[in-house]
Amino acid sequence: MNSVQLNNTTFLLRLTQIRRGEDAVWHYVLIPAGSQEEYSFRSLADLITFLQKQMESFN
Repeated sequence: MNSVQLNNTTFLLRLTQIRRGEDAVWHYVLIPAGSQEEYSFRSLADLITFLQKQMESFN
């Protein structure tokens, strides 16, 4: 797992590759450090959009 720091909050980033026959897709999960909460994303674009919205909410 990798970590991401966003406005003094650390998130653990879990990447999982899911195979479907010959195809493989990535699954992205952000977990706030010290929390049981998880944010799940099916695409990198969705993950980036979430992070952008989080940054905007702090401004």
